[in-house]
Amino acid sequence: MMTSACVNAARTQDPTDNRIRALSVVYNFFLGGHENRLLALARTIDRSVFNYSVLSVTVESEDPVERTASMRPPYIELGIPVEDLGEKPSVDPNPARLKRVLGSTSHVWRIIRKLVKYIRQHRIEVIDAHHTTAMFAAVIAGRITGVPVILSSYHVRNWAGAAMWLPGQLTFAGSSSVVTDSHERSRDIRHWLKRKSVPIHVVPTGICYPQPERSIDDVWSMLNLPQRQGRKVIGCVAGLIPSKGQMVFLEAAIELLKTRPDLIFVCIGYSRQYVDFEQQLRERIASSDLQDRFFIRQYPHGIGDVWQVIDIFVHPSMFDSLPLAVLEAMATSKPIVGTKVGGIPEVIEHESTGLIVPPNDSSAIAAAVGKLLDEPSLAQRLGHAAKQRYQAELTPQVMAHKLESLYQQLAGRTVASPIESTEVRRAA
Repeated sequence: MMTSACVNAARTQDPTDNRIRALSVVYNFFLGGHENRLLALARTIDRSVFNYSVLSVTVESEDPVERTASMRPPYIELGIPVEDLGEKPSVDPNPARLKRVLGSTSHVWRIIRKLVKYIRQHRIEVIDAHHTTAMFAAVIAGRITGVPVILSSYHVRNWAGAAMWLPGQLTFAGSSSVVTDSHERSRDIRHWLKRKSVPIHVVPTGICYPQPERSIDDVWSMLNLPQRQGRKVIGCVAGLIPSKGQMVFLEAAIELLKTRPDLIFVCIGYSRQYVDFEQQLRERIASSDLQDRFFIRQYPHGIGDVWQVIDIFVHPSMFDSLPLAVLEAMATSKPIVGTKVGGIPEVIEHESTGLIVPPNDSSAIAAAVGKLLDEPSLAQRLGHAAKQRYQAELTPQVMAHKLESLYQQLAGRTVASPIESTEVRRAA
């Protein structure tokens, strides 16, 4: 980990390095969609063209539970500089946090001053900002330094309230471009944003294939699930957040277990700040006497391990953009039941690459899961089609190519990779 004490000495600039200096700024590196998207980009971006780095507003949390969900180690393993501005962490980079930040002029300007110094010192040419607070600070710092800022935003709910509307409008209007991951959210952002000239680009997240690191028997044991004995596992992989729909998933499980008592249901995810919601789930499980059939688990190792256990994947979200778990399920050929929200129907076509049901409808989820259980050939066909869709459109390479083009456009220059340069010379 690099703290604020070593930001200034973290990297020395090579005056002969002609690569485009691109910086991604986040609020923190707690496990989540933004961080996984950036990790996929970091693994794929053309290092011969881009001098790419990532920067967090906050230092790494000292809480041992939160540290198990930190996304910093994979970046370090890749050789990507991971630096921070030294601010104290908060688990959730939400609008309430920004409201507190805005309530302290000295605090917000301290963040902006640090970011301006970092941009100038490392001669950054294009910034990609994620999370509410980081977006706000990056746009102002970008204006001061003259560096173009891309806002990666999957929705504008954080900016929708009366207190946040004006800061949100100013933040988005001050950006050079907005990137989102689905056409549905692009329409939402365009409708909300008053400055209609801001370009909005739809770049679906590309994810690396979630390669398992442990055997299915080891994972089963680590998750502390009942004896397998050929039982089917219906899984949900998402943060334990009310809008992700785990309570609806639980109600569907209760309905299914009335006629299929051997099924096992498991929710994999961290509660983050929603500890009350996790407690509500556990109380509902206990009151329904499902402690041996419905499980809530946190898994601190590679997510590829978990997909080995799941037979049918359910994403019961009531609000979403393009969830990474859906993409991972596609990559691993899982039959999928997803809700008709956000960008999910853009990749999961009903009865083509999965089954789509209305949000907040436990009976519809139960019926769709039952259909997949009763028709294994359908489940296999949908899983295979989902994987083909992933391979064609949703890999990190596809995403990186689109983002690289945007970075070069905003930086105002194009740097050919050595391979491309050789091909040009040969063609000439």
